[in-house]
This record gives sequence, structure tokens and C-alpha cells, in this order.
Amino acid sequence: MAQVRILVNVDATPEERRVALAALKPEVTSLNTRRTSASLSQDENNLRLEIVADDIVAARAAANSFIRLLDIALGAREVVSSVVG
Repeated sequence: MAQVRILVNVDATPEERRVALAALKPEVTSLNTRRTSASLSQDENNLRLEIVADDIVAARAAANSFIRLLDIALGAREVVSSVVG
């Protein structure tokens, strides 16, 4: 069976990338299982999440989890910024 690869690119400011990388790094590190692995990186304008899985079910589960975590991290950053100023 062929592996499934999902690549998610998010256009993000340097601050958003810093926050997201710090928040998701422990999750990416602990995810590496027998069926699924993930990596998180950045370039000049993007945050890049890559998920490689043995099957579509594992890929979808990992993608859903990481996209939700990314949304939470960036949303929390927005709330904190609005409160702190």
C-alpha cells in the first residue's frame, strides 16, 4: 500500500510562525508513531506542516489534529495580543 503525504502551507507572519512552532513542536515530536510521522518547518513567509502516514485514516486523523492545534495556537496568540496590547 502506498504512503499518504499531506503538506499544509500557512501564510504567517514571523511572530505567528514563532508561536506556532513553539506550541506545536512537542506535539510533532511525540506524534511519530508506527503509522504516522509529522514535521513542522518554516520559510520566509510560510509555516509548513508535513504529515506522512501509512494509510488515509491515519493521515486524516493527524491532519485534523494538527490543523486544530494550529488554529488554537494562532487564535490564542491573537487573544493575548489584544489583551496585552
